[in-house]
Amino acid sequence: MTSVVAAIVALGAGSVVAAFLYFKRSAEFPWDLALLRLVWTGLMVYALCAPPISTEREQSLRPVLTIALDSSRSLGVSGDSLANVAVEKFEALGYDPIVRDFNKSSVPSNNAWAYVGDGHIANRLGSSIPTYYLLAPSKPIQPSGLLQGIVVPQRVLSNARMSVEVLASKEAEIDVYFNGKAHSGRNIDLQAPSKSGIYKLLAVATRGGQKDSLTTLVDVNEYLATVALVTNAPHPHEAMIRRWCEGKGIAVERIAWNELEKVSSIDGPLVTIGGGKVAIEKAHSSVKVPMLHLDGGAVPAFSKRILVPNLLDFLKVEVFSKAENLRISQGEYLDTRGIHWYKSGLASGKTLDAFEALLEELMQRYEPAQLRLTSPQQVPLGESAQISGAVVNSRLEVLPADISIEINQGATLVEEVTLSPEGNSVIGSFTPTVPGIYRVEAVANWTGGALKTSSSLQVKDVDVEKVRPRNQSLINSWANAGAMDGSTPLENVAPTILSFEQKNPQHLHIWYWGLALLAAAAEWIIRRRRGLV
Repeated sequence: MTSVVAAIVALGAGSVVAAFLYFKRSAEFPWDLALLRLVWTGLMVYALCAPPISTEREQSLRPVLTIALDSSRSLGVSGDSLANVAVEKFEALGYDPIVRDFNKSSVPSNNAWAYVGDGHIANRLGSSIPTYYLLAPSKPIQPSGLLQGIVVPQRVLSNARMSVEVLASKEAEIDVYFNGKAHSGRNIDLQAPSKSGIYKLLAVATRGGQKDSLTTLVDVNEYLATVALVTNAPHPHEAMIRRWCEGKGIAVERIAWNELEKVSSIDGPLVTIGGGKVAIEKAHSSVKVPMLHLDGGAVPAFSKRILVPNLLDFLKVEVFSKAENLRISQGEYLDTRGIHWYKSGLASGKTLDAFEALLEELMQRYEPAQLRLTSPQQVPLGESAQISGAVVNSRLEVLPADISIEINQGATLVEEVTLSPEGNSVIGSFTPTVPGIYRVEAVANWTGGALKTSSSLQVKDVDVEKVRPRNQSLINSWANAGAMDGSTPLENVAPTILSFEQKNPQHLHIWYWGLALLAAAAEWIIRRRRGLV
């Protein structure tokens, strides 16, 4: 309904009401009372019928900027004063700043924000890039630890020599304690114990009055791998295999041909001596590991001295064979049946080297999966330790697996690490709250079975805020991604102009209702004086 129609309706309604009350044929018509009734009644009806008046308005809004204030203990100035400085600076740029504590939940993912603090922070995975960063002075940090790590094989053969390298500050003096003995130096050679087990290796660094220590674990094994040897009778080939494996720290487990099902319980490749066509085919169908087939015949049967054109990387290998035409398979299976390697090796050193190369090739083809656990060796108290795990083969290919990692301190379970997948590997973090030595234990289930491994984590009772330096690499990555340094001259931001239509009722005025009230009051007073009330 338009304003004109509303006015006509109001005028008509007011006239009808006035005429109904005051029009009488036999009496003089009271025009004053009728006019007053027409006025206030028409105003009431018009208020009900008239449309609102639309007005176009504009409002200027400042963009919101979240200030993530890092007021940690390493900050060299007052957190309140730093917040006031930041608020004044960003207000002058045209922002409407909101101050919040710097943590992962306070950092907006899509809106503008500014980091304000000393920059002594850890990398935050998945955090958005700030629009600005304003760096403040920090307190002097304490000297960092003297030790960074220990480089040592995690698995060694019993009684074997092992090299140990201690990563430490140049000025520090290093002592290493292992298996009840003390050694001095950064690079030392130690002998592994004769008894299998897990041993602690302790490194101690000293510089002036400062002292630092770090512990790692060494897994000592009697054998590092196992070869399954299938034969029904002793043979010189068995002696050659055992001699080579002994020098490599590889165990040899002998089984009979009728016990072939035992191979599945042996963690290693398969070497067969002798065996007919049916037995070899059975091994191929039931055993899924690399194989080397050797002949099991007696020496007199190998009277033909022939040249093998090529065998692995060897050319023209001279061997004793049963036949002139010898065919050697180097495909899926290594098959050298027809050669007496013992007799051939006695006659030629090159042939003996070729035989040992066959054993090397066999071990390389066998790819035992390993569970690799990556974690720091020591962290300050309160600092998060990033832990990752993956099942890899000998070519360092990451295999699919279900991995779980837990943190133990002694016999007490401290935490089951929450893991996030990254391809076929997993990654998680652990933040210790109590100093001491923790054990990180991982279990992986994959198509080849279950794997376990562990490492140690030493937590030092150090305030991380006093030792962690400014994370300049993170600041640089912010700058490279477009973040602006708040200490440099910056351009003001333009406000957001919001246009909207405002609708106001036409009767929303004091004078409007004052006129209606005045007309109604005047009518009542006149009626009262004339005795009509």
